[in-house]
Amino acid sequence: KGQGPGEYREIYDAVIKEKENAVYMLSPFGSLYVYSLDGKFIKEIELPTRANYQLIEELESKYFVTWTLPASENDNCISVISKESSKNVKEFWHVPPVLTTLNSKPFYNYEHKVYFSNPYQNEVYEVRTDSLRVA
Repeated sequence: KGQGPGEYREIYDAVIKEKENAVYMLSPFGSLYVYSLDGKFIKEIELPTRANYQLIEELESKYFVTWTLPASENDNCISVISKESSKNVKEFWHVPPVLTTLNSKPFYNYEHKVYFSNPYQNEVYEVRTDSLRVA
């Protein structure tokens, strides 16, 4: 909490990496705050500019996948972000903004894979670094 180095205003989601002794906490304002499991601040990672980051999952070991609420009709909701460069690798899921607000838990982890579902469709997709594939 707070506004200084290593402090944050708001956290919407987190990824816990026990083997790395780290927690990655997602701010809706475009930052990942990394802390050790005992609460020591490690670093802040600036994410690509997006309107409103909502959720984050680890994808494979080199990427994060994020869900954002689109600011316009042209924005995608799903971004695959490289851990190494903090840059977008791929973006998916372009829908009218009104259809994204009710999707409170679009990502699911199962057997080391990330899956995506939408409440307005019957399909479940596997999230890959280069595509969404019907599972």
